[in-house]
Amino acid sequence: MLELIDIVHYYGKKKLLDGVDLTLGENEVLCLLGPSGSGKSTILKIIAGFEKPSGGSVLYNGKDLLNEPVYKRNFGMVFQDYALFPHMSVYDNIAFGLKMKKERGPEADKKVRNAMKQVGMEKFGDRKVTDLSGGEQQRVALARSLVVRPALLMLDEPLGALDYSLRQSLIGELHEILGKNGIPSIYVTHDQNEAMSLSDRIAILHDGRIIQTAAPETLFTHPETAWCASFLGFHNFINGQAAAGGEIFLRNFSKEMRFRSQTGMGPGTKVRILIKDGMIGSERAEKSDHALVLDAIPLQNIYRGDFYDVLLKIDGNCEITLRSRDKVPTERPVQVICPEDRIIVYPDRSEQ
Repeated sequence: MLELIDIVHYYGKKKLLDGVDLTLGENEVLCLLGPSGSGKSTILKIIAGFEKPSGGSVLYNGKDLLNEPVYKRNFGMVFQDYALFPHMSVYDNIAFGLKMKKERGPEADKKVRNAMKQVGMEKFGDRKVTDLSGGEQQRVALARSLVVRPALLMLDEPLGALDYSLRQSLIGELHEILGKNGIPSIYVTHDQNEAMSLSDRIAILHDGRIIQTAAPETLFTHPETAWCASFLGFHNFINGQAAAGGEIFLRNFSKEMRFRSQTGMGPGTKVRILIKDGMIGSERAEKSDHALVLDAIPLQNIYRGDFYDVLLKIDGNCEITLRSRDKVPTERPVQVICPEDRIIVYPDRSEQ
């Protein structure tokens, strides 16, 4: 339905977007996920027509939109700061878009009330928006965008100004609303939990480029670069080096360890080894030729309620953290068993 092709954008001499390719299907919720300054909001502004890219194409159902004015695109936008009219009631704020389209009377009233019901604000129609909480104002902003049935809905960090507990409660409601309204949506956030909870697909941005686009499950199980893995919360990296025959070498205290990998990297290539998970203590799993077995020294147990995060030293200044159901005695050597399917090997500097 929507396609961005090789979008490049400069602000002065600074390149904000560098060859962005992106697609959005009908009824799909796509999340743009990345740190601040990665280019997420700039992409939304280009799609909406607020900014014109320095190069590339924006197609909607095959039609080039670059010279199409904002008001003709029929795209809805929900901002972080709500952008509501403070002198209007909840009802009038939601009805504003319909009035601009010359829609009035019983049919328009029905649309407004349906939109209020959809976001759980049906009893607040006469309230001033200035009397509402932040979460309630954000619901009004969402209803105002939904009531006109836009061809595309864009949400720019819509929960960013809310406190953590309110954000968590609204994520579930947003997921239901976006899924039921049938309007394709692009959701911008730097919060991984929001992205994983709300989207059908996620595009991860870094320095103006899309690093990986995939379903949430695929991103989590197979991050394509070390930077992606680190951004998604995986931090157990060990330095190593590729050798002949598909073997990977790494240091484990005074020993040189090796294991096989299907990376296909040439001998001498420096690598970063991600250990996504492992078992502490040989009694928890049988050793096999398809597992990496490391000596480790537990340094700290961090209680997490149902489990412990155990900080383990495995060589010099190299430390990893693994989860354990039981508290592990510190300063006593243990073995860590890392199954083959819980290890990913990246070429060094793959985060670029």
